[in-house]
Amino acid sequence: MIKITTLKTILISTCFSLTANLFAQVENTIEYNDFQFATNSGFTGFVTHNPGSIAESTLIKRTSNIPTDEASAPGTSDLTYTRPANNEGHFTDAKVSKSVKLSGHESNLNYEGISWLVTQAVDISSYLNMTASFATQSQYHEGADDESFKVLIGFNYTDGTDPSTVTWTDVTANITSINGVFGNDGAWALSAIDLSSYIATTGSDKFVLAFQYEYHNDGNPFSGTENRNGNWNIADVKYSWNGYTETLENYTDENNVWSTETYTGDHGFSWTIEGKTTSTRMGSSKEIYMVADKTGLLSGTIPGGIASFAVSCIDLFNTTQRDLELLINGEVAGTLSHSGAEAYTFKVDNIDIAGAITIGLRNADTSTGSVAFDNLSWTAYSAVASVENDLLNESINIYPNPTNNYIHIANYEDLQIATVRLLDLAGKIIYNSNTTNPIDVQSYAKGIYIVSIQSEAGGIYNSKVIVN
Repeated sequence: MIKITTLKTILISTCFSLTANLFAQVENTIEYNDFQFATNSGFTGFVTHNPGSIAESTLIKRTSNIPTDEASAPGTSDLTYTRPANNEGHFTDAKVSKSVKLSGHESNLNYEGISWLVTQAVDISSYLNMTASFATQSQYHEGADDESFKVLIGFNYTDGTDPSTVTWTDVTANITSINGVFGNDGAWALSAIDLSSYIATTGSDKFVLAFQYEYHNDGNPFSGTENRNGNWNIADVKYSWNGYTETLENYTDENNVWSTETYTGDHGFSWTIEGKTTSTRMGSSKEIYMVADKTGLLSGTIPGGIASFAVSCIDLFNTTQRDLELLINGEVAGTLSHSGAEAYTFKVDNIDIAGAITIGLRNADTSTGSVAFDNLSWTAYSAVASVENDLLNESINIYPNPTNNYIHIANYEDLQIATVRLLDLAGKIIYNSNTTNPIDVQSYAKGIYIVSIQSEAGGIYNSKVIVN
């Protein structure tokens, strides 16, 4: 049984523009497979209507036709980012990207049928927000006007299930453009769908994304450029969320004993642990467990505020009720009461506290119950971000750009700066400081980087910089 109460804040009547990216939060990719093989590559192909008995290998093909990324076309790529070197999620082998082509015609013949690319089911239920992005390319769709290409989502999906037996939600109308126009014939387009509203849906622990192409042969003579169904290519399907995560992997606990240790976490923030390492309770490489009536984790000062929070937990040694507390700036911002032997997520939404914060996790149980925890995540928040962003944009200047030695930062209005970071296009922080001193990039690889500056008041300034 789980009971959750959350901190409710007073709604601010002034309308501010708030987005998930206000504070240069890191994009965390949870699923990215390469489609290299017909099996074990992140998708399954299906043909659910095929009156002409056309070979499935003709209707669904894997090809080497893929969109360009920043590594191959810096500044002009279709994807606007560099693909990761390895698959992420279901598979972690070296990436060899392919696209999947759903064909509606071949040579001089229009087909009739319904073809599918169905991705493997992904657990999105424990995340604070979620986006699915994908690249598509429509080709040779000339003259025919009764074909349809849809993007669909489903829940509680078992991989390999015939999609014609599944209840789908059509989200094609919800597609937003990142780069290029979705469905524009001949050109790759990078598009996205915001999945945040589906995280709490029953069955979202087996969430699935599908692409359906329905095509027809109306009996008209095939005439090359005037009446052909065309085909669709799909590539680079990625699930990601924007926010911070702390994996606890930097915590040492070399002797595996009860201790108090302060260490620097995944994003340069300071954390103090009062607990002991374990690695067998939730199957992760490192977890921490804390005893009753202890604050097992407490952060140092973190800029940017907090909107939402989640952490993975499991009760140890018995199943009596445990009471957890999320502490923001030392005050209780959310609680959870849990009893049972299963792993669970302590999640708090609508926290909405701006400015510099501290995050604490407390086991408020007063008996003998211990709790193991891992993988904290949170999203940033500021009710004054839009105003502060304008101030930063007017005050900050990055130069020279391009550069081959130093990045200089001018702060004309002497705004109070919390952090200065340099990130690569994969979102990895490679430089972290609280000053605007010049950044030495002479040892960095050539390419595009992001300078991200956060002010003490909660604003954000981001700028692309080219290192030659």
